[in-house]
Amino acid sequence: MSSLLLAIAFCIGFVFESIFGFGGGIVSYSILAFFYNIKDLVVVAMYIGTISTAVILFTSLKYVRLKLILHSVPYIMCGVIVGALSFKYISSGVLIKMYSITLIVISLRALLFKELSLSGTASRVVLALGGFIQGVLGIGGPFFVVGLKSSVYEKTLLRANLAVLFLAANAYRYIQMVASGVVKWNYFIPYWFIIIPVMFALWLGYIIHKKIPQKSFDKYIYGGILISAVGFLVLF
Repeated sequence: MSSLLLAIAFCIGFVFESIFGFGGGIVSYSILAFFYNIKDLVVVAMYIGTISTAVILFTSLKYVRLKLILHSVPYIMCGVIVGALSFKYISSGVLIKMYSITLIVISLRALLFKELSLSGTASRVVLALGGFIQGVLGIGGPFFVVGLKSSVYEKTLLRANLAVLFLAANAYRYIQMVASGVVKWNYFIPYWFIIIPVMFALWLGYIIHKKIPQKSFDKYIYGGILISAVGFLVLF
């Protein structure tokens, strides 16, 4: 893999991650999937995403809500466990098609039918589905957003609590992949330096994040989800 191309794509992706709390993998995959196998990208993105998410969390610790995390983690981790175990066997192409169609439905609902809200059961199902997608592809963020939006209204709270959920999910994914022989524990060493320019991207995204009005935030989130979902559907 070209380190320069990886660095450029992940920098672009994690500007979005820092702004919205998710999207780093989605944007990066959309660029890099033209050149590399999606499963190879998933492994590299797990390292970049975990370090980047830790930085986001460090800058937002005071916004973390333990009650929200404890309520969400069991449903998300159920999905993550199944997804991580399936990584070796599931067809990423088929999964991305399903993922894209589901995201299109979710984003259209949010943009066109704002008055509708997910019930408690529906929210938990979406969180578990997001955990499964996170476990397989590392891009469960949009589902986490939808599942949490009924509980988290403020953009900075959403960003901070998403970071905790991503770290919990990725910690398990790493352990599972190493244990199953998918990767070696030190697989990320050839790519360690990519995180340096990504740090600048995170800082830039945080500056932009603070300037986005709360009323516009939802439109940007779901508009971005819709565009990325259509893009994935076309690309794969």
